[in-house]
Amino acid sequence: HEPTRQEALDDLMKRDLASYPEIVFCGFGEPTFRIDDILWLVDEMKKAVPHLPPVRINTNGHASLIQGRDVCPDLQGRIDVLSISLNGSTPEEYCAVTKPRDGVKAWDAMLDFTRRASKVVPKVVMTIVNKDKTPEEIEACRALCAGLGATLRVREYIPD
Repeated sequence: HEPTRQEALDDLMKRDLASYPEIVFCGFGEPTFRIDDILWLVDEMKKAVPHLPPVRINTNGHASLIQGRDVCPDLQGRIDVLSISLNGSTPEEYCAVTKPRDGVKAWDAMLDFTRRASKVVPKVVMTIVNKDKTPEEIEACRALCAGLGATLRVREYIPD
């Protein structure tokens, strides 16, 4: 079942969190559908574990679009790293790869989220997979990221 925030916290607190190199929120689906729960969990973990490892969220960058508000100010002091799936260098490629419910609006929301988050989160990384990407497309992605205050991580394609 979908755990409550308290169930998630209870499970997390059974572990030696300080021994982990990083705490990562990701999973089957978009974690920022539950951004308020994530932020609550981070606050609770920080209270209990003085030297909590860095906290990262792997996301599609639609948190503010999903929540209907700018969530970026809430990330400050809580989230250390954001990994945002860029997936392409143009809105057309992005929509072809991800097929977002909101179409090009999702591309714009992802870019806006990245721009705003980069002002309050210490490390913002955008990712693409190198499959079928030309050097020019990779460089276009790198330039796009730089303009948003993020860095590009090119992931290797791993065939099935």
